[in-house]
Amino acid sequence: MADSLAYADVWISQFRSGGMTADEVAVRFAHKIVSVHPFPNGNGRWSRMVGDLLVMSLGQPRFTWAVEISSPLATLATTTFVR
Repeated sequence: MADSLAYADVWISQFRSGGMTADEVAVRFAHKIVSVHPFPNGNGRWSRMVGDLLVMSLGQPRFTWAVEISSPLATLATTTFVR
């Protein structure tokens, strides 16, 4: 997990300097963090949600992931943890 956070710091720095888009940060972070595998099922959904929360914390809209996430958990997470 610490490794994933170290990568996130680099990607956030690249985003802030204009070298990476917010969407790319979300995709890279979700790809890296899914390896943590904290649940028996739902790790992909969890990693995408965490990627969205990361870019939303940067003041950017969440990534669409090709489908709209409309689950109650996603709604709760984006309204509770992102300011």
